[in-house]
Amino acid sequence: MLDARAYQVNTFHKVYGKAQVSYNAEDIDMLVVHIPPLEVWYVLPVEVFAPNMHLRLYPNIRVRLRRWERYREAWGIIYQQTREAST
Repeated sequence: MLDARAYQVNTFHKVYGKAQVSYNAEDIDMLVVHIPPLEVWYVLPVEVFAPNMHLRLYPNIRVRLRRWERYREAWGIIYQQTREAST
């Protein structure tokens, strides 16, 4: 969702009988975000964003804090985790 020039990503899920619950390492290994209008992908290990409920990505503008940009097109993270899991 585009909001104030940022793409907001929700990093939570609903649990029956509870409110929103943020993802954690027990739920997922990583979050892969695709921003179709820009054809941009982010690969974020759960450890870097949990327990945040929302992420704000600014792929097309310069902002002072570009916290998530190092995870743009970071496909090597998937291969690294696969290698670590197989050893």
